[in-house]
Amino acid sequence: ATITDIGPLCSDVGPQTIVAADPTGTWSGAGIVSTFGNTSVFDPTLVGPGQHDIYYSIAGQCGGTDGLQIEVVNVPAAFAGLDFSICEGVDSVMVGSFTNSTTGTEQYTWSPALNLSSSTISSPTLTAVSTQTYTLTVNSGICASSDDIVVTVVPQSDATIIASGPYCADITAVQLSSLETGGTWTGTGITNSTNGTFDPAVATATPGTYTVSYSIGGFCPSTDTEDFVVWSVPDGTITPAGPFCIAELPITL
Repeated sequence: ATITDIGPLCSDVGPQTIVAADPTGTWSGAGIVSTFGNTSVFDPTLVGPGQHDIYYSIAGQCGGTDGLQIEVVNVPAAFAGLDFSICEGVDSVMVGSFTNSTTGTEQYTWSPALNLSSSTISSPTLTAVSTQTYTLTVNSGICASSDDIVVTVVPQSDATIIASGPYCADITAVQLSSLETGGTWTGTGITNSTNGTFDPAVATATPGTYTVSYSIGGFCPSTDTEDFVVWSVPDGTITPAGPFCIAELPITL
């Protein structure tokens, strides 16, 4: 009735076949889901972690009984964390709640390992727009599990305003520009917040320097400010004079 030893088994493996030496026996024990002669099927998922006794008995004058203790080991849970996005050029970002460890009851390792310092993803591999998958593996020495986390690097907006001017107060409205479109313009002299229309005539009464802001929203927002100079228009009006006699001395107009 000798049973061939199996195990230890991880708690998440499928049904396992157990074999005894001779047929005509009877199987018993928790986790046995089917039998056929000298073979039986043991399902670790039904009994869970622990030591489980299995018996096989052959009746009769020359019969016998054998027992087997099957160890079912709990599979450690690997949770790398929720997928997330970061802005391009971020120095570093934390992932998961585990750090690299090759000692202890459970070992935690990240892959690709060169991109990680403990549970921190460093910037050298995340400065460009991309999608990177990192895998956390937890190994108990017998059983292991893995989980992935996907980090998406989102382009960083650039709201830099292109400097221009100075402008005379009597010119028609001008169109300001920036390195990226899609933002909102604000400030004195802005008459169209979407197009970035700047009207120097707004400053006619008080020529000087006017600060304009441009902001791009979204996941990776950006804001820039720029000073625009508006000059007053000199008055070239000539005051009427005369008529003058030819013999008069020179006069100042």
